[in-house]
Amino acid sequence: FKPARVGTLNVLRAAQAAGTVRRVVLTSSTAAISSGRKFSWPVENPEQEWGDLEHADTYSQSKILAERAAWDFVSQQKDVGVPVFELVTLNPNFFVGPPLGPAWATSH
Repeated sequence: FKPARVGTLNVLRAAQAAGTVRRVVLTSSTAAISSGRKFSWPVENPEQEWGDLEHADTYSQSKILAERAAWDFVSQQKDVGVPVFELVTLNPNFFVGPPLGPAWATSH
């Protein structure tokens, strides 16, 4: 899980240090929201919904921890009065379209 979390924080710190970044868009996954728990529709408070780390698979755990770290980073910056960029997360369920290269699956 460390690479996902640390990598995300490294990008956010670099964006913060640049001083010119107004918005960061983080592509996460629905795994960060629904993995490891029973999902019900409609979601009443989607901003507060997280997958269950204890019951999620490894991929989903990394997505949960990375996205939580991103939101915590922005919150901590605001808490100490540091101007910070806007954070937007996208949580797609799947992507549609042709593969970008010949190795299009993680099993290749």
